[in-house]
Amino acid sequence: MGTTEKIRIAQWCVGRALRSLGLVEEALSKQLSLKHELESADEKDGFVFEEIGECLLLLDRSEEARPYFSKAYKILSEDPWLSEQEPERLARLKMLGK
Repeated sequence: MGTTEKIRIAQWCVGRALRSLGLVEEALSKQLSLKHELESADEKDGFVFEEIGECLLLLDRSEEARPYFSKAYKILSEDPWLSEQEPERLARLKMLGK
């Protein structure tokens, strides 16, 4: 049991774990479902966009991944903690989003 936000975080974690296990198609499916759920609630999540981009990149679909990396960068670069603690990650998102 949990809030909608906690459930979404758990779903994201499952998708992220699937990618780590090499089950990239399954991971992409989970993240796309989560993206659609967020869109239905008129919400966006940079981490979801980042994961979709990573999955597409692994599937050799870099052109399709580009707008997801761009969206991820736009949202995540506004997070002060990420900007301070993970500048390389943000720089990579920016580069992949171009």
